[in-house]
Amino acid sequence: MDDREDGAEGAKSRIRDLMEDVRKRDKELREQAGKIDKNLEAREAKQRQLDEISVEINKRKEDIMMMEKAEKEHTKDTDELEKNRYRAREVKVKLVKYVPRLAGSIQEDGTTTNKDAKDDKSGKDGEKREGEREGEKTEGGDATKAEDKPETAAKFQHNFVLVSYVNAGAGMEDYQVGYRIDRTITVGQLHRDACAYWGCSHMNYILCKIGSDDKATVTPLWDPPEQVSPDQERGMERQRAEERNRMEEKKNVLLQEKILKPEEKAQLHLVQIDHLKKFKEEADKYKDKAPFPIEVQAQSKVNDPTAIKTMKHGLVTTEKAVESWVEALKPWPGVYHLLRNRHRASGERKWARVRLADFVIWALLIIFSIVIISLRYSGPDKFLLRDGVVQTLGVGIPGETSGTDVSFSGIQVATQAWAWIQGPLHYQLWNENSTLRRFYTPLGMLRIRNQKAGKVKCSGRELPEWFEGQECFSLQVDDATQYRGSLVPEFADELQRYYNQTGNSAWETDPFPFEWTPVTPPESDLYGRMQTYGGGGYSALYNMSKPVTSESFSYDMQYLSEVWVDFKTRLIVLELTLANHHLGGFVSVNVLFENSASGSISPMMDVSCFNVFDTAAIKASNVIDWIRAAITILWVGGVRLYLKTKERLSQGRSSFAYIMTFSGVIDCSIVGLTAALKYMSMKGPFPDPMKTTAFQNFLLFGSAERMCFIMEATLMLILIVKFTTLTRFSPPIFRFFKLFTRSVRMFFAFAFVFVPLLFGSAYAAHTIWSPYVFSFSDWSQAFAATMLGTYQPMPHALRMEATGRGWAIPFLIYFFLSTKVFAVHAFLAITVHAWFEVELAEGADATKESWSADQYLDWALWPAVYETLRRKKPGSSRQEGYVEAEEASDSDSSSSSDEDQK
Repeated sequence: MDDREDGAEGAKSRIRDLMEDVRKRDKELREQAGKIDKNLEAREAKQRQLDEISVEINKRKEDIMMMEKAEKEHTKDTDELEKNRYRAREVKVKLVKYVPRLAGSIQEDGTTTNKDAKDDKSGKDGEKREGEREGEKTEGGDATKAEDKPETAAKFQHNFVLVSYVNAGAGMEDYQVGYRIDRTITVGQLHRDACAYWGCSHMNYILCKIGSDDKATVTPLWDPPEQVSPDQERGMERQRAEERNRMEEKKNVLLQEKILKPEEKAQLHLVQIDHLKKFKEEADKYKDKAPFPIEVQAQSKVNDPTAIKTMKHGLVTTEKAVESWVEALKPWPGVYHLLRNRHRASGERKWARVRLADFVIWALLIIFSIVIISLRYSGPDKFLLRDGVVQTLGVGIPGETSGTDVSFSGIQVATQAWAWIQGPLHYQLWNENSTLRRFYTPLGMLRIRNQKAGKVKCSGRELPEWFEGQECFSLQVDDATQYRGSLVPEFADELQRYYNQTGNSAWETDPFPFEWTPVTPPESDLYGRMQTYGGGGYSALYNMSKPVTSESFSYDMQYLSEVWVDFKTRLIVLELTLANHHLGGFVSVNVLFENSASGSISPMMDVSCFNVFDTAAIKASNVIDWIRAAITILWVGGVRLYLKTKERLSQGRSSFAYIMTFSGVIDCSIVGLTAALKYMSMKGPFPDPMKTTAFQNFLLFGSAERMCFIMEATLMLILIVKFTTLTRFSPPIFRFFKLFTRSVRMFFAFAFVFVPLLFGSAYAAHTIWSPYVFSFSDWSQAFAATMLGTYQPMPHALRMEATGRGWAIPFLIYFFLSTKVFAVHAFLAITVHAWFEVELAEGADATKESWSADQYLDWALWPAVYETLRRKKPGSSRQEGYVEAEEASDSDSSSSSDEDQK
């Protein structure tokens, strides 16, 4: 029993302890619940306070919006009032200027007074009224004189100022921010606000203004503190005085005439104090080197309402303000910079300096050139004259040959060349029934010339040692490498044997074919495929006027082919002159056989037409040529160059500035070509081929005539280009020129991609096919063939496949994709992109592009003639917009006439 009681007591005790713990836990939970309730109540109270604050903020926002709306309306009314005041002031100035009696009857606001009426009612005598009127005249005169003084605009005050943060870095743009101001804003307040906006120290930056004087000086609004060294002594009183002066200056309100003049644009500049001296030094340094002087820039755009002043690189300049809609395009840099830097007309038409007289003079020079070309080169048909020789000698006539029928274009080795000389050439020259002799007559001498290469050291070419003991000859012949030794000792026996067999040779004894003969001027160089050949060599002459038998010529050619030509021969050339009496012209024929060091022959025929007689048409063209030369040299090279240079000097540029422009280069080219043509036309007279007894190669004269023709065509081209540039005063044509300029600029940049691609293709083609295809045998040929392949099928594609050993298809695919598909069509894409840019930057406005009849007359007539006929002041054609221009012209003419009457 006792154990049970003890157990029960223990259980009760544990239950009591548990109950006690439960009560304590319950008490703690109640306390925590109370704290939570208090926190919730505090939060609800705070939320109620936030709601009340939000309601108050919304009310304040509504009040602010209403105030801003009222302020805008007030500003609008104020601006309208100021405009009305300005209009009234202008009306008063004009009335004071032209009707002095009403000077005192107009107030600033445009209302009238009853002063005259009161004077009339006062009953005073006439002397008093006359005295008052004299006083009114004096006041009117003062008002007239003071129309440009600041006092007339004193009532106008700015409500906005533009502050520019001057960036000292090269190429950096100024930052700008606008501030609303009133009569209470001081210099110091604006200075601190601007410094706080850009995060710079107000101790290191100062506000400056640019004056409107001729020098456009930069003036700080207060004296900056002097930069002194620590060891420099300066009294405390002086420091305090300077600080007090700066503080007083900062207390000045902005709306003062010495700070913001009413008639000027409200603009200030925030400049670092350390840069003030640097800007002054830069301005002095570049003052004479600037494209336009500072004075010209400051004066030229001071009245432009959209222009703002900048201090870039220390130079005070003006530039157009960027429109807000352009600034909105900053996330797209390409379009933004295109529109920001576009040409924005300042009211004057593009190329307004082009006058009708320019069109007339340049058109007259073009007409003179057309007449000169028509008269001077209206002789025999050059194509027919040349083609007759090419068809008979170059192409060949089937069956007309004295021996083997060899095609000139098919000559590859020396034996074929001599077979052609003894076959088709012999037949055409010595058979009177040949096609050539039926239309052409040989004149003078026929010369066959041989040029041999001299011996050179094989080791000089960095060849292996095996070659050092061999005998090597030059690959080309020139003045230094041509062999000049006598061939008589070498071929004396063969020559004597030939004389014994034939009795005598048909060639002339002087010069002797086995002795080297120097060049006899005037002679022209011969342009072959392998090199350019000068004069001189071993020559054999045949007098075509003597009855030289065909058998003698054949024997000579057979003998010369055996002993005269060897592995040292680099050139065989036949030179003769033909006359065609049907067409009335002469032909210089030069047949070249270039012998390479490998033994292959490259045939080439140079046929040049010329005329040596002065016909009536040529004499008339010479007279017109003198007139054209006089106009060109005196007007283009004299008067026009002087006026353009004077204009550039007035703009502060160099005296050579016009010559370096595109128009100046064209003018100088025209003057130079005209002078060169006159010099070449005065050379002569040419020798008469019908009367020459010695040999004369007329290739030089034919080349000179052809070069004169080319220069005349070039002069005509440049004159037409010059005339075309004058049409840029028309906005649609001006945009086409802009398209060309932008396209060429981007073409030049794209050339850094296109040219390496082209050179890579040419290099690959030359590396693979140089041994097999002549078009790729050297670098120039390979580059020319690759260039031709950009717009037409690749030449010799089948031969490339046959000899390329599998490289032709990969090369053609690469060339097609890289060059023809991408690179060539990229030029078209650039042109389209440039047109898009031109349309954006040089957009058209029909109202500004159209001209009225009055503007056309102003443009076409001299100013004095226009003013006499139209009774208007000249200059309307220079302004954009014909309606506005006519109104401006009317007002200008009326004011000028009033001034004349006064």
